Amino acid sequence: MEGLPGSGFCYLIGLVIIHNGKTFENTFWADTKNDEITIFLKVLELIDQFENYTLYHYGNYEIKNLKRVGNKLNFTNKKRIDKIIRYCCNVLSFMYSNIYLPTYSNSLKDIGNYIGFKWTDKKSTGIQSIVWRKRWESTGLMKYKNKLIKYNREDCYALVKVYNLIKVIITNENNLVSAEDTDEAMIIHVDNIKKSSPFKFWNKDFALEEFDMINKCSYFDYQRERVHIREHKLPKKKKANIPIRAKNPHRINKTIDLYSKNCIKCKKYNLDKKRQISRKVIDLKFTNGGVKRWIVRYRTHYYSCNNCKIKFLPTKYKNIKSKYAHNLICWSIFQYIGNNQSFIKIEHNFYEIFKLNVPKTMIHEFKRYFMEYYDYTYTKIKKKILCSEVIYIDETPLKMKYDTGYAWDISHFRRSTILL
Repeated sequence: MEGLPGSGFCYLIGLVIIHNGKTFENTFWADTKNDEITIFLKVLELIDQFENYTLYHYGNYEIKNLKRVGNKLNFTNKKRIDKIIRYCCNVLSFMYSNIYLPTYSNSLKDIGNYIGFKWTDKKSTGIQSIVWRKRWESTGLMKYKNKLIKYNREDCYALVKVYNLIKVIITNENNLVSAEDTDEAMIIHVDNIKKSSPFKFWNKDFALEEFDMINKCSYFDYQRERVHIREHKLPKKKKANIPIRAKNPHRINKTIDLYSKNCIKCKKYNLDKKRQISRKVIDLKFTNGGVKRWIVRYRTHYYSCNNCKIKFLPTKYKNIKSKYAHNLICWSIFQYIGNNQSFIKIEHNFYEIFKLNVPKTMIHEFKRYFMEYYDYTYTKIKKKILCSEVIYIDETPLKMKYDTGYAWDISHFRRSTILL
């Protein structure tokens, strides 16, 4: 099956049916997402022609799509989907922890290339299939559709070759040669591989008795063999009468007074001070010796203009919209990204280290603050990279809730890296 990551859309299903020694190829294509149900129903009609069968696939992608589409169908068709799932066999499950090939991974491409299968287009990959699909959607050219169909069909034949390899290994399991018999053995049982490590877990004869004593002390059994029983009860310690102190608020480290010289509306200087108000802002202060809690109190007054009769607050005071300042937000985001800590862990660390109650819901809002704070820098870097002559692009797979996504790493040799 071929689909677009994150969209929940499977647009291509390929089947290679081997029945009575004959091979049949079947391809089902969906132009749009509305055609997805149609191609799955066609697959059901084709498979229902066979009573006893095994549907081989590589990985869990096919099972996920079958379950996803089955939830959209009526009760009868969902039962047909469930039957297919019961007759499915994941070939990849036989490779993990059972068969070890000299490849970098257990992907179908690596294993297929190792056992001699060659794709017609050497650039054929899962990422390239996404590019071909997008180009087909934008241009409608048949060459991209044909490439996708051919790539999907060749994946099916590569799977057949991997299945045949596993079948040969299982059939000849009792006849596997030992690594000591020949250096050219292609298939070797793990139990027949000679262990080259000289380290073993048993007691040895030591040249000196002191070495034997040291070795015995290194085992936990040495502690269990010596059990001591206390003959006298320990006297109970008297609890100290420590007075319970009331919880004091955090000490104010700095106080900043904000004033207004003229009216914000008429710009006149004839003002009267009214009621005083204040606001605390929680921050962290970075020094050469470490990080400490830093509480700043901002004070001001309500002002009344004798000319236009309006009441207002100073603009700088109104601009203080958050209870938490920039340094504290930076520290929490660094813990989240740099140290890979969860919001719950960061909330716990705020209290354990700084005695601050910062809820995890507020830490989640810090990400929004950072997005807005660095939006200008992001746009500027992106513009410079796109205007350069050479752009380096790399992709990294990401595990999402229901599917696998990709992050694109775009950079220039003189510019910073940007993720999309």
